Amino acid sequence: MKKTFFSKVAFSLFVWIVGLSSVTAQIPTGYYNAAEGKTGAALKTALYGIINPHTVISYNDLWNYWPTTDCMTSNNSQIWDMYSSAVTYFSDHSSMEKEHCAPKSWWNEDNIVTSTGSASTQYSDMFNLYPSNGTANEAKLNYPLSEVNATTATFNNGSSKVGTSTFSGYTGIAFEPADEYKGDFARTYLYMATCYQTITTWNTYDYCMFQSGTYPTLKPWAISLLLKWSAQDPVSTKETTRNNKVYTIQKNRNPYIDHPELVDYIWGTKNGTNWTSTAAAIKNETTDAQPHLVGNKITSGKLQFTGDISNYRYSIISTGGEVVKQGKATGNEISVSDISTGFYLVKIAGTNSSSVSRFWNNH
Repeated sequence: MKKTFFSKVAFSLFVWIVGLSSVTAQIPTGYYNAAEGKTGAALKTALYGIINPHTVISYNDLWNYWPTTDCMTSNNSQIWDMYSSAVTYFSDHSSMEKEHCAPKSWWNEDNIVTSTGSASTQYSDMFNLYPSNGTANEAKLNYPLSEVNATTATFNNGSSKVGTSTFSGYTGIAFEPADEYKGDFARTYLYMATCYQTITTWNTYDYCMFQSGTYPTLKPWAISLLLKWSAQDPVSTKETTRNNKVYTIQKNRNPYIDHPELVDYIWGTKNGTNWTSTAAAIKNETTDAQPHLVGNKITSGKLQFTGDISNYRYSIISTGGEVVKQGKATGNEISVSDISTGFYLVKIAGTNSSSVSRFWNNH
């Protein structure tokens, strides 16, 4: 792996990149201060305190909010449906339903008495509710997330599948979303496990992915699955945009979208290492600058951009803040075939524009 000396100049660049990225993601200044320096259960509880309490909206008002939060980037009249590839518009959403990503039947609504975990709160929490194709929603029922054998699936619409789980630890019936949304679903469940960690009435169904207790709140097999999916499908522009818009409504955020590395510090291999927002340096993609990175999961060994970046200067920075590669770009690509697997930031700067993007290198 080619490395460049991490000088004071590089460190200044790194700090600037982190600052720009945070502004772009619209995370309020100091929002995660209470979580700084914590790890594991303490970090999760700190996040719980940050995102609670939040504004509770009416379940009946969701279709008034979704045209803002769940519209396609290419056509804001079209519904962004993560459950099917059907094209549906807000003007006629009769085929759509309000889908609880984490099934509402998993908690005993009548017995929830915690101050921030009331039934009405999580029943209408926009971070757990999405517009869904009705047929796909009815097939999903209250099954958990998992990986399903496509050849034996009882439901398969080309985007979503329902069938027998093939993931270690759970062998029952499960729901598998499209690959491009697996991270979205994972980060939804991580949010629910954090925002509602005080619930002591999770139903004891074998297929319920949650369990009582403020930590770990998720069953072991569920943790393995969600860590896998959150790494395989990094945070997208769609998630970042939705996170920002829901924040204006509910006045809270999904921490695992703002800082996807948190999952590893709470449930993964970095549990025991204190988390800091600047040291992690995994931020969201700059969406208001051109050109910018196309996609966040890189398997080809090349970063591809939306336009010609010839003569742009670029810097690629590791999660530890080290500039691992820099230079002048040609065409609309930057090679990362000589960089190890992992999360990175790439900053490109031209005469009149610049952008910062986060990507997962897995060539």
